[in-house]
Amino acid sequence: MSKNNTDKIGKILEYVLSISPDEFLLIPDSDGYVKIKELLKAVHEKKDLRWISKADISAYTKISPDPLVEINGNFIRASKKRNFVKDHKTDNLPGQLFTAIRKKAWPHIAEKGIYPKDNQTIMLTDKYDDALILGKRRDNDPVVLSVSTKNALKENVNVIYCGKGLYTADFLKPEFLNGPSVHKAEEEIKTKNVQKKTTPGTFSPNTKDLFPEIKTEKSWKKNKKKIRREKKNFWPDQ
Repeated sequence: MSKNNTDKIGKILEYVLSISPDEFLLIPDSDGYVKIKELLKAVHEKKDLRWISKADISAYTKISPDPLVEINGNFIRASKKRNFVKDHKTDNLPGQLFTAIRKKAWPHIAEKGIYPKDNQTIMLTDKYDDALILGKRRDNDPVVLSVSTKNALKENVNVIYCGKGLYTADFLKPEFLNGPSVHKAEEEIKTKNVQKKTTPGTFSPNTKDLFPEIKTEKSWKKNKKKIRREKKNFWPDQ
């Protein structure tokens, strides 16, 4: 990696992780960390940043004498940790927020709600398009759900503001959520599963279809003898 690229990647990563993570729809944890995998998905959504790879980031932290980021396992953060503004106040909370889920999960969530495991939180945004971007980081065809914040607050859902239209929530019951037809989603899932099983260009040949003359063991033996005779007659006498 050239010195110019080394300096450039450091400044980009510092901006994304420390100065404006919300611009990239990222929410660092309490220690300022985000998953490297999530970071790369976010920066690759910008055409001019698609050149950045995990190998580039790793090389930068090893080559630079004073790197602007630090890696801890699968996580990364800015070296100069910033305390991000997270507001628990709900006075200015929009009446509707959006979240995105995998289409395959929608029938289950419509019945049971969203309850993340391992102390994870649900990411919400005040823009439908941003929710779609977040959803596509996990599924090629996500389902965007609208969330009634009024109903959520009545049930003491912990909604936290994380900058520029980004929020988190600790759980969401089905009655807070509104999305597309569950029945339609189920039908689309079934169709997709059938298409996966039926791979184009493959088939299971039926020997009776390919060789209709071969119907029984007796006819097979008869044809075999015929082929031998034809081969023998084909070659001229020595």
